[in-house]
Amino acid sequence: HPIRERTIIDPTTHKTMILQEPLLVSVVRKSLPVLKRSAYRDFKTIMISMGVWNDRRMNKTDWIYTFDTGAQMEFFSADDEQKLRGPSRHILYVNEANEIEEYAFSQLRMRTYEYAIVDYNPSFTPEHWLFLLIKDSRTYHFISTYKENIFLPQAAIDEIESYKET
Repeated sequence: HPIRERTIIDPTTHKTMILQEPLLVSVVRKSLPVLKRSAYRDFKTIMISMGVWNDRRMNKTDWIYTFDTGAQMEFFSADDEQKLRGPSRHILYVNEANEIEEYAFSQLRMRTYEYAIVDYNPSFTPEHWLFLLIKDSRTYHFISTYKENIFLPQAAIDEIESYKET
């Protein structure tokens, strides 16, 4: 649903208020150049294939796409600590979370009202902070492979499968 309700308590009157606001999804990766070539490119390709992409709705100064409903998807990097401290969101998606520091993730997560989604390739040591996240009782953890990616071109599938014997 594009509109979210959030309950807050006014610190001066102690009255409960319900805020209605458009859904905001943050898509984050370690650096903006890599984000543009990965998650943003995939987002745009999928939107075009669905016939719903509108160039005028993409603000490339702020890297925010605004849907017809008013909901927004923003794209930014986790390379500057100041970007992580202020803004909040409803849903957080961290692409290749193994590339960012635990502190950066915790700053993003504490400013997320609903839930966070992280993806990563398991190419790190057992001391990485993601292993703690996986063990957290609030985490739903699942493993997917190229076989679940319906957007993967056949050439990529063939290349991946060529490594089966090695």
